[in-house]
Amino acid sequence: MKYNIANIGTKEWLDFKRDISFGLYYALKRLNKNIEMSINGFDKGALNIIIGADFLVGQNIIQKIVKENIDYAIYETENFSGTNINNRHNFDIYEYVDLIRGAKFVITPYIKNVWQYHKYASEVDVRYAKWGYYDELINVNIKREKKYYLYDAIFYGLLKGDRAETVRKITVKYGDRFKIIDRNDPFTFKEYYFQNTKCGLNLNYGSDAEFTNPFRIYEMIANDIPVISDIQKDDDGYTELCIKGSSDEVVEMIAKCLPTTGGKNEALRDIRLDVNLRKIL
Repeated sequence: MKYNIANIGTKEWLDFKRDISFGLYYALKRLNKNIEMSINGFDKGALNIIIGADFLVGQNIIQKIVKENIDYAIYETENFSGTNINNRHNFDIYEYVDLIRGAKFVITPYIKNVWQYHKYASEVDVRYAKWGYYDELINVNIKREKKYYLYDAIFYGLLKGDRAETVRKITVKYGDRFKIIDRNDPFTFKEYYFQNTKCGLNLNYGSDAEFTNPFRIYEMIANDIPVISDIQKDDDGYTELCIKGSSDEVVEMIAKCLPTTGGKNEALRDIRLDVNLRKIL
């Protein structure tokens, strides 16, 4: 069978999701799958694994998919509550449910999503595959054997909710020794910041967060960066390799964090993405 990873969304959002897309690509390659990738398009001769399915809602595309007999599955990384996706304003949940019902299956790296799909769309074939390590996560350009680091900590991701307040506190305490990698930074600059920071951060965005994003955690750990994480819901165990504390404790823990070379990444290699995908494909 031929697979096509169909990335759907705006350019900015595609940049955010690139780690997911390439992770799936490399893991499926390791499983010897015939795999290609597309942006805002579908391959009629393949099973299209859609990343960014929520972007299809309201775009009059779902009818086209059905009419043209396009085979697809959905890889869902967003929070499905049963009535919404990520609490988005005016989101048409009925159209989204029609979309998932038309899928061959839905894959999610979050056990909470599995429960919600079973509750609100029990007829959908939902498959859980925990996110994991793949060899290409290691960036050979990142050299961390240093005596001095320019930054005490870095964070990359959306600044929203409680996360924004935690970032504000860290900025006040550490000033220019704390770096926020945002959408204005060229993507390749991340290598530079990874190489020059003592530690990385995984920060909760609020009490309504239903799970923990593993993508930034695993990328940093794979490249020998210790990750400090505030306490949050994590039914999937993605923070098990992190240094954990409350939001206020994280601010103080940064100063005590020691950079590692070959720290937790050996343990991470035992959590392989290709192995987890093999179980459900």
